[in-house]
Amino acid sequence: MGLTQAGWARTYAQILRLADAVAVVLALAVGLYFADLNLESPLSGGEFLTGAGISYWVVSAIVLAVWSVLLEASGSRNSDVFAKGTAEFTRVFNATIILFVLTSASSFLLRAEPSRLFLGLALLSGFVVLLLFRAWARRFLWRMRARGKMKTTISLLGTAVANKKAMLTFEHAGMEGYRVARVIDLRADFFSKPDFVVSVTENHVMDEGESDMVLLTDSRLLSAQARDELSARFELLKKSFAIWANPEDLATARMRLRLESDSPLIRVRDVQLGALAALYKRTFDFVVAFAALFFLAPVFAVIAGLVRLDSSGPALFRQTRVGQFGEEFTIFKFRTMVEDAEVMRRELEQEETDAGNAILFKLKADPRITRMGRLLRASSLDELPQLINVALGNMSLVGPRPPLPSEVSTYDGQAHRRLAAKPGITGLWQVSGRSDLSWEESVKLDLQYVENWSPISDMLILLRTVPAVVRGKGAY
Repeated sequence: MGLTQAGWARTYAQILRLADAVAVVLALAVGLYFADLNLESPLSGGEFLTGAGISYWVVSAIVLAVWSVLLEASGSRNSDVFAKGTAEFTRVFNATIILFVLTSASSFLLRAEPSRLFLGLALLSGFVVLLLFRAWARRFLWRMRARGKMKTTISLLGTAVANKKAMLTFEHAGMEGYRVARVIDLRADFFSKPDFVVSVTENHVMDEGESDMVLLTDSRLLSAQARDELSARFELLKKSFAIWANPEDLATARMRLRLESDSPLIRVRDVQLGALAALYKRTFDFVVAFAALFFLAPVFAVIAGLVRLDSSGPALFRQTRVGQFGEEFTIFKFRTMVEDAEVMRRELEQEETDAGNAILFKLKADPRITRMGRLLRASSLDELPQLINVALGNMSLVGPRPPLPSEVSTYDGQAHRRLAAKPGITGLWQVSGRSDLSWEESVKLDLQYVENWSPISDMLILLRTVPAVVRGKGAY
């Protein structure tokens, strides 16, 4: 059968510990080399340090130990973040920042004067190598899961309808880290019986040794007390317990408990970025966009000339899009279609079937696209002028897809939350399939980004954009 969930998780965590230790040792070696130090070099500072004769060997050992402890304490090796989103990388980043703060505070209190070049290079290179090693470990885990190994096995518990919906999600929504081992269909009235908790744990699950986790697929059939009792019983059985989050419950991840006037209120956390995070994102966007526009100016000129030579009309295409908080703006792209494309679109909408999804009008063989336009779209070079929008503040480098006003008019309550963030040149939607995605998948990815933004997530999406553009999958 292979390793159980606890077994493979422990093994994978040990791999991460070893990889982290190697990464930190390599980073310390880089710092010592470029700072022209060796392990026996004495650490300068106050009388205490000079008298104690502390060397960089001791400093390196302390940094290695503290960094390892912080990586463990931050939860970067917990199974709940294995190969899932950006949480693992964010926790590595947090551990590194805490180490920097501790190092600075210790140097001040002990009046130590370690080489700033050594510490700077060690922390920076260590963070980079840690991320690279974690990315390698993640790819290893993905390969193992593709072979059916190192997966969390699950028993579905609920009504037949709820179990079927959950099963379809596990089969088609990229839940590669899980395998459904058993489906327990129960009637709705069974959940209201007084002995439900004892009955389901003793008669339906207790004898099942294959699953690591029990997933309740229809939580609305149980009271809060029954859910708590069920969770406690599964804990005694040493099984993980999870509750299925229905699509309408997406916002519950942003709920928090807040006490006002001695009354506990569950408030929904604002998805808008804080002042410091917004300043960071805007500064990063502006600096990168301005630098890119400066260095790519010759490329812009060449592409503009080729577009004009290939077909009549302007080199730049302007279109109204909807930005943050529903504010409309003019988006810039290199023109990839003939001049009367909008007139032809109305005819195509009547004659052709939408090849992308029910809301976004995308045709794989769109007759409006010019020869140069097909090349630009395949390479995503048509989107380069959007750097102007980023510099102007209408867009961000990373964010949800910029929608048309006609698309926004069809939004339901969930989709409107996409407008809480600035639209981006790239995003989770672009690195996950682009036009090949269904409307529901596009919305889900955009909401995932809006709800879980972090500097690390932006960097990872930007890095993933390069191979996505090279592959050209979904670009039409």
